[in-house]
Amino acid sequence: MWTQRKKLKQLEEELIAINLFERLHESRNHNLEADQQVHAARQIRKTAVLAEIERMRGPSQRRA
Repeated sequence: MWTQRKKLKQLEEELIAINLFERLHESRNHNLEADQQVHAARQIRKTAVLAEIERMRGPSQRRA
């Protein structure tokens, strides 16, 4: 149980970092092609992290 909470905390921290980078990406006026590729990769990872968090929380722990 402790290791699951630790993993969940790590995933939540990664999600916070992804969201920070997304805000920085949105605030820039000059997006290069490389920026767009990194943005797409972050979106894929964000989806995977959210799915993993949802799976780990289970039906009894999901937030409204």
